[in-house]
Amino acid sequence: MSIVTTNQALNRVSELNDNSVTANQATITTLIRASELNDALAQQGRAIVLFGQRSCSACRRLAPRIRRLAAERPDDRFFHIEASALTRSAFEQHEIRMLPTLCAFDEHGERMASVCAAGLSIQALREALSCLDGAYGSLGLVEWGL
Repeated sequence: MSIVTTNQALNRVSELNDNSVTANQATITTLIRASELNDALAQQGRAIVLFGQRSCSACRRLAPRIRRLAAERPDDRFFHIEASALTRSAFEQHEIRMLPTLCAFDEHGERMASVCAAGLSIQALREALSCLDGAYGSLGLVEWGL
């Protein structure tokens, strides 16, 4: 009899559902202040930001898919920012009205696209992030309509 940890079980289910890399390889930085998001976006490189809240069940269900995306896209920087009094200005600045919202920022910190990501499949999330790969680069800000 072998003992399987929760992470091992989740990874096995993940592998069965999707042929992508496992979520263990992902790096997602959690930001707790609005100024941290501004600092992160000021650094060079593309950024994917998940605006969410711990008490949001859709946000919690989305987390494993975001970790998988982060593992698949090592050239992009992934961040999570929690809705709170300390982050309110960041949510207002980026016009976040629904949770969870996923925003893609280009190398200059300009928002390229955003989507309310509640219930989106891993494939829909991949398609949404294609804007960073040049599919929508010349169009500027795009509201994903998935």
